[in-house]
Amino acid sequence: RKQINELDHRLVQLLNERARVVIEIGKLKNKTGKPIYSPEREKQVFARIAEANQGPLPDRCLVAIWRELMSGSFALERPLRIGYLGPGGSFSHTAAMLKFGQSVEYESLADIISIFDEVSKGHCDLGLAPIENTTGGGVIETLDALIDSDVKICAEVLMAIHHSLLANCPLDQIEKIYSKPEIFAQCRNWLSATFKEAQTIPVASSAKAAQTAADEPKAAAIGSSVAAELYGLRVVCENIEDNTNNITRFLVISREDAKPTGEDKTAILFSTAHKA
Repeated sequence: RKQINELDHRLVQLLNERARVVIEIGKLKNKTGKPIYSPEREKQVFARIAEANQGPLPDRCLVAIWRELMSGSFALERPLRIGYLGPGGSFSHTAAMLKFGQSVEYESLADIISIFDEVSKGHCDLGLAPIENTTGGGVIETLDALIDSDVKICAEVLMAIHHSLLANCPLDQIEKIYSKPEIFAQCRNWLSATFKEAQTIPVASSAKAAQTAADEPKAAAIGSSVAAELYGLRVVCENIEDNTNNITRFLVISREDAKPTGEDKTAILFSTAHKA
C-alpha cells in the first residue's frame, strides 16, 4: 500500500505537470484561432498510448483514462460546449459523454436541427447527432440538416444501445411503461413475454420517459442507466433489447474541417428535384 500511495502521489504530480503544458498550448491556440478539439490529434494520442502499453492494463483501460484526461485538458485550454439531443440522460447525452468525458460543458437541445443551428452560429463548439441505427436505419432529420447546414463532419461515435427497464416499484406492480416508439419496437419480444396488461405509452425521448416515470407510482420507463441515475430510478432489468447487436452511429459536427488521419470516411449527400 505504501508503494501504491507513493506511485499515486507521483502520478498526480506528473498529471499536473502535463496540465501546465496544456495551458500554454491553449494560449497559443487561442491566439492563432486553432480549434481546441482536434480529431487527428486525438487519434495520434490514443495510438501512442496503445503502442507504449506493455501491460498488464489493457489498451481500452488506458484509452479511457486518457480520454478523461483530454476532457480535463479541453477545460483548461478553453471550456468546450457540446450540443446534443436532449433532455439529459438521453442516449445522445450518453454518447457525448463517452466521446468527450465529464469535464466539458453540455447543452441539451430540443431537436436535431437545433444542434446544427447552435454549432453553425458558434453557440456550441461541437454537436453530436445520431445518423443511423442498425435496427431503425438512417435518421432522416440528421440527413436533412446536413444538406441544409454549412457545418462539417469531423468525427463519429459508435455506441452499443442497451435498454433497461427503470422504475421505483417491483416488476409485478408496473402498470404503465413510458418510452419512445422506436424503443418499444426494439424491445417488443421482451415486453410481450414479461407484461400482459401493462400499458405502453409513447413519449418524445427515453429521458422524458424516465422523468415521467419518476413522478408516477406504478410507472416504469425504458431508457439508459444514465437516465436512471439522473432521475432517481432503479434499474429493474438490464439489456432488454431484442437485438443485442443494436448500434447507433453518431456524427460529431463542427464549423471546422478535420485534418486527414489516414483512416477517414467520406460522406456524400445530394438532393434531387421532387418530380418524375
